[in-house]
Amino acid sequence: MIRCSFAFLLLSATLALAHPHIFMDAEANLVFNEKGFEGVQNHWVFDELYSKAMLESVDKDKDGKLNSEETKALQKIILPPIFKFSYYNYLALGSKFVTPSQITNFTASFEQGKLILLFLTRFDIPASKNYTMLLLAVTDPTNYIQITPDLNKSKINAPSNLDVEYFVDSLKGMTLFDGFSSQIQGIYIRFRKVP
Repeated sequence: MIRCSFAFLLLSATLALAHPHIFMDAEANLVFNEKGFEGVQNHWVFDELYSKAMLESVDKDKDGKLNSEETKALQKIILPPIFKFSYYNYLALGSKFVTPSQITNFTASFEQGKLILLFLTRFDIPASKNYTMLLLAVTDPTNYIQITPDLNKSKINAPSNLDVEYFVDSLKGMTLFDGFSSQIQGIYIRFRKVP
C-alpha cells in the first residue's frame, strides 16, 4: 500500500510538472456592474495544432467554420473539464480562491487557423462602502496548457457608481499562489461604492 501511494504521488508530481501540450494567448478584462464585480471577460487564442484538432472534432458539415450547434459542441468539450481549475481564472478574495458562478456569453471562431474563444467567467462579488481587494491570475498551474496572458492589455468596464483601481504585478510573496510559476503576474484590484 505504501509503494502504491508513493507511486501515485510521484505520478501526480510528474504530471504537475509536465511540459505543455497546448499553447494559448490570453487577455482578461475586468467587468463590473452596478452591484459590484461581475467577472472576467476572457479572450483566448489557441495554437494552430490544437485549433485544427478542435475544428475537426466538431465541424460536422466540414465547411471550416463553426455554426451554432458546432459552437455548443465545442463549449461542451472545452469548458467542463477545466471547471475544477476555475476556467484558469484564479481569483483570490482575502485568503481564499473564489469559485466562478457560471460562464456566459460564450462564442467561438476561427481566424488565420487559430481557435478564438470569448466568454465571461462570472464571480458576482458585491461592492460595499469599503474597498474589496481581489487578485486575479490567468494560468494553468499544471502547465498542461501554457497560457501566455497579456495582463497589461486588461481593461475595466465599470459603472460610475463604483470606484475601481487596478495594477499588474508579480505574485511573489502571495502565499495563496505559492504553487504557481514564479513568472506569473496577477491583476491587483480594489473596488468600492462611490461615497
